[in-house]
Amino acid sequence: NILNGISGMTIGATGGQMGTYLNTMAESDPNYDLIGVAPLVAKDGEIAMSTHYDNYVTGKYLVMTPQCKNKEAAAMFMNYGYTEEGRMLMNYGIEGESYTMVDGQPTYTEKLLNGYDGLTAQQVSAQYHRSWDAGPFLQIEGVTVRQWEQQYQAIDAWTTSNARDYQMPSISLSDEDSKEVSKLMADIGVPDYETRMAILRKKAESDNFNIGDDILNYIATNIKSNVRELEGALNKLLAYNNLVGMPITMEIAEKELQNIITPDKPKEITPQLIIEVVSEHCHISLDQMMSKNRSSEIAKPRQIAMYLCKNLTDIPLDTIGALLGGRDHSTIIHGVKKITQEYETNESTRTLIETIKKKINPN
Repeated sequence: NILNGISGMTIGATGGQMGTYLNTMAESDPNYDLIGVAPLVAKDGEIAMSTHYDNYVTGKYLVMTPQCKNKEAAAMFMNYGYTEEGRMLMNYGIEGESYTMVDGQPTYTEKLLNGYDGLTAQQVSAQYHRSWDAGPFLQIEGVTVRQWEQQYQAIDAWTTSNARDYQMPSISLSDEDSKEVSKLMADIGVPDYETRMAILRKKAESDNFNIGDDILNYIATNIKSNVRELEGALNKLLAYNNLVGMPITMEIAEKELQNIITPDKPKEITPQLIIEVVSEHCHISLDQMMSKNRSSEIAKPRQIAMYLCKNLTDIPLDTIGALLGGRDHSTIIHGVKKITQEYETNESTRTLIETIKKKINPN
């Protein structure tokens, strides 16, 4: 009915419905048009309380259930999604088919952008990669393929809301329960020594890197905050090994990693470190952290980063704003004030922040 004029309104997504309808009518009726309608508000100029794009659950996670028949393969797939290769596959698909590299940047092919065999661009893209720009893996902001200008307009209309201000408050824990949860979350958030060693051994094996356990122990003992720093230290030694062509000794490791590992010196807490740790813990990309996306699952981590930068460093608010996508002084003040209030009144937020602080500086 939406195609023959009987119906003037329907409910659908930008790809499966809007893209399909616009493609179908492009030749037979050049004047056919669709627009995305924003949620109704009481007064002109108001922002909707929520839209169908708002999530009821914050964060994006993967869960492996006891019913999983191949836990090892599932775990490998989860890990793969956070590698650079996995990131490119899930955001862009297969090089040479769905995208090519142009001036060092991935660019979608005509096959994907224009569709084929009656399929819309979104339907073609779904055959190659995640066609929805959300999920638990490392993401590149705004990679969803949209073929029509109307689709961009619809997304703008459907992603502007004040949902965060109207969400139901979290259940408050007692002081005793809160302390126990904080301890458990901190223990879970920071990988223990055995886990750090296992991560390093697995990465060394996958890179065919012959390195002694004494070196891995040196790294695992001195880097406790997150997996990214662990792998970064190992990558630096691997690069040295490939360049010089000689085995890595403890003396070489200490020299090459002196800017990363300083056992006798307190870890320097920088705004960049805070932003990276918050992004990793909340499962969002750095691009999302700095974007204009105001959805709750992006906005709250961004405000937590503002709060921690303000409280753990001495840098000016304007500098914090610049590091978080060019935001102004008043935006940073608002974000810091909001998280400060939540920290004082919301057990869940306090637990989250304490866990992140331990990741930033585990010592």
